[in-house]
Amino acid sequence: MSILSNIRDRAVESFIRKNETVQRFGEVDEVSIDAESRIATVRITLRGESQTTLFRGYYGFDEGEKGTELVFEKITCERAWINEMIKYEDTNRTKQCLQNMTMNN
Repeated sequence: MSILSNIRDRAVESFIRKNETVQRFGEVDEVSIDAESRIATVRITLRGESQTTLFRGYYGFDEGEKGTELVFEKITCERAWINEMIKYEDTNRTKQCLQNMTMNN
């Protein structure tokens, strides 16, 4: 593993551990980064739960105004109902974006 790859992996892990949304829902217990596949596997103890829940984030990097930005393209969860909520939220976000685009044209 190269030094740059190691730094990038640590940056992804740090972003996940410090992310306000993630912290709102629970405590991160474990983060594993597969840099080659660009998958972050995260075990979180959700608030009110005693066992961890497994999430996977499929990520990439985009060049933004402030430099290279981490972008999660897809998030999945081992719990079916959470997966459905994620899909629902993504669908609504996409619809909102399309509505905004048509209103501005």
